[in-house]
Amino acid sequence: MLFPVILVSVLLNIMSTWSHTGSPFEGLNFAEDLDRFEREWKEDKTLFKKLMETYLFSNTHKLTLTMSSDENYERDLEQKEMRLLEETVSSLSEEDKTNLFKRNLKLSEMQQAERDVSSLPTLSVSDIARQFVFHDAAKVSSSPVNVFENIQPTNGVSFASAFIDTSGLTADEHLLLPLFNQMITSSGYGDVDFETHSSVVQNCMGGLNMHCHQTHNFNDHSTFKQVGLHRTNLKVHCVCAFSHTEHILLFIILPLFIVTAGRVLCLTCT
Repeated sequence: MLFPVILVSVLLNIMSTWSHTGSPFEGLNFAEDLDRFEREWKEDKTLFKKLMETYLFSNTHKLTLTMSSDENYERDLEQKEMRLLEETVSSLSEEDKTNLFKRNLKLSEMQQAERDVSSLPTLSVSDIARQFVFHDAAKVSSSPVNVFENIQPTNGVSFASAFIDTSGLTADEHLLLPLFNQMITSSGYGDVDFETHSSVVQNCMGGLNMHCHQTHNFNDHSTFKQVGLHRTNLKVHCVCAFSHTEHILLFIILPLFIVTAGRVLCLTCT
């Protein structure tokens, strides 16, 4: 099923041809256009030169826009503003003028009054500790995976990352990982549709992304691929964010990689 983002992208791609009385289906013939391009390029190596001559240099379908300065622009603008001000003042009654004058006096008093800055967030040198506080990592769980806790000051922001080993996938399956990563962050799962998924990410998280990267196996020093799931959220939204991330791991990622002999390598949270 195509996702709404892809549908919008396809619609925008066909608008150019469609708006110039062409067939909207021409913008969808990607394979045919590529085959035609390869065939024409093999037959004529000056293809790009001819296209540039036809659509750029000799193209009469164009619009020439010329701008010229006006030496009296600023003076005319001031006169126009003065006329508008005079018309506005003349339309005011004496009562309107009195109320306007009183509001301006009140605004002036508020602007000149001393502000109470005690309610504003401030930071001084005395608020910074002289000694750095170190927190050692502690192992909090070993089943089914090793989970370590390392407390760090994050100013109320929570970060979580999960890395999944994809070395058990075939070469053809690795080619599908970018599409899989996009589906994870843009589609729903189970009974949760994509609208609910998107709403939870926007309301509870500062971001949810998934990407591929390569790392080294420290046991045999061979390179293998991983996919990483990362999210950020405020500490007050941890329950919602962890619940949503847990469902993604349990209902989408883990079933797929268990079938393909994949492993969750590590899960880090702060």
